[in-house]
Amino acid sequence: MMFRLKKTVIGGLVFLTSLLFCCISWPEWTNSKNSNPNLEFLYRIPYPIIEKSENPLNISADSIAIVMVLAEGAKKLENFLDEKYDITFYDRHFDQEVAAGSYFVRNTTYAVNLLIDFANYETRLPVGSVHGTDNGAIHIFLAEKLFPQSTIEIESCRTAWENSRTLIDQFAYTSCIRNIIGEGTVFGKIRILKKGTGHIRDDWLTNGMWSPERDFMLHGWKMSHLAPVPHGPLFPAPKNFDLWYNPFLGDFHMDKCVMGNTTWLHNEKLITTKEAIEYELRKYEVKVSMKKIELLSGLFDQIKNTVFRVKFQPDNYSLFFFN
Repeated sequence: MMFRLKKTVIGGLVFLTSLLFCCISWPEWTNSKNSNPNLEFLYRIPYPIIEKSENPLNISADSIAIVMVLAEGAKKLENFLDEKYDITFYDRHFDQEVAAGSYFVRNTTYAVNLLIDFANYETRLPVGSVHGTDNGAIHIFLAEKLFPQSTIEIESCRTAWENSRTLIDQFAYTSCIRNIIGEGTVFGKIRILKKGTGHIRDDWLTNGMWSPERDFMLHGWKMSHLAPVPHGPLFPAPKNFDLWYNPFLGDFHMDKCVMGNTTWLHNEKLITTKEAIEYELRKYEVKVSMKKIELLSGLFDQIKNTVFRVKFQPDNYSLFFFN
C-alpha cells in the first residue's frame, strides 16, 4: 500500500493496525470453540477487527495479497463516507457483484451485528457448489436482510446457487439476486455505490491506465501477474484481466516513506484523462448490462439443473470483454 495524502495516510495506518491485530489475535480467534477448520476462514476476518478497533472506520479486504494504491488527486477518503450509512459497499464494474473484498464500516451496533450474522453465514454455503465463498454469499445474505418479503424469489436464486457448477453459473446466480435488489443505492443503513462511483476499481478495465483526477484505489495487483509496460502507445481499453503494470518508475527508498512525502515518480505513460477513463468504463458497463440479460435467460435450466446444460455453456472468457 502506498499512501499519498495526510488524511489517507491516517486511514491507511488504521487499516494496517487492524491487520496487525488480526495476525496477533489469529491463534486465539481460530481456536475458539465455534471455529471449524473446514469452513471458509475469510468470514472470520471482519468482526474481530471492528470489535477491537477504537477507530469508527474499518476497511476490510479479503486478501492482503491484493495491492491497493491510493492515488494523489482530488479524491479523498471523505468523499466516500456518509454518516447516514453504517455500511457502504460498492458495485464491481465487470459483473453484477456487490464487492465483498472492501467496504466501509462504522463501528455501530447495527454494523457489528450485521458482520456477525455474515460471519455465521459460512455454515450455510452450499456443499458441492461453485459458490464463490464470501463473494457469493454476500448477495443472498443482503437479499435476506433487505428484502425479507421476497422469499419465493430468494429461494429460487438459492436453488441456482446450490446448482452452480461453473463460474458462469455463479455469475447467473449473482444476476438473479441483483434482480431482486434492483438498481437502488440506499437500503436503510446500508449503501451500495453504483458502478464507477466506489472507492476502488479494477485497473485492467482500462489497460492499467488511470487518472489522478478520478481514481482513488486500484485493485487486483498481484505480484504473480506483474508485467512489463508494453512498448508503443497505450489506450485505456481492457486487454487482459490477469496482467498489471507498475505505475511507478525507479526504486523505492523506504527511508523516505514518511508522513508528507510526495516524491513518488509516476510512469506518465499510464496516466490519462478523467474523461478517457469514464468513457471506457461506461462502454464496459453497457456490455455488462447486456451480459446480465443473457445470464438471466439461462436461469431456468440452472434452477431445474437440467441434464447436459453445463456442456453447452461457453467458456469463462465469455464473461469478460476485451478490445
